[in-house]
Amino acid sequence: VTCLLMNENKPIGYGHLDRNGDTVWLGIAVAEVFKGMGLGKLIMDFLVSTAKSKRLSKVKLTVDDGNIPAISFYKKFGFISQGALNENCLLMELEISYE
Repeated sequence: VTCLLMNENKPIGYGHLDRNGDTVWLGIAVAEVFKGMGLGKLIMDFLVSTAKSKRLSKVKLTVDDGNIPAISFYKKFGFISQGALNENCLLMELEISYE
């Protein structure tokens, strides 16, 4: 699944869910000049909702361990650190609940 946010026919953000074996990876990016406008939340809401609609049990992502704003953002959505993937990269996971 891929979503693309456009502004005046130019891409300003995207998100994706990609399956690799038994793991579904989430990725998200927003153009620097559009950060802080709630677009990341919009994309993340869409991706988590899509994961739920596909009955996924969890999704994972990696993030630079020095990217504190991104780590904080992911934690707001329920992602939990699973530890270092390598010397600069943190693995995070979201267990999807169906209440």
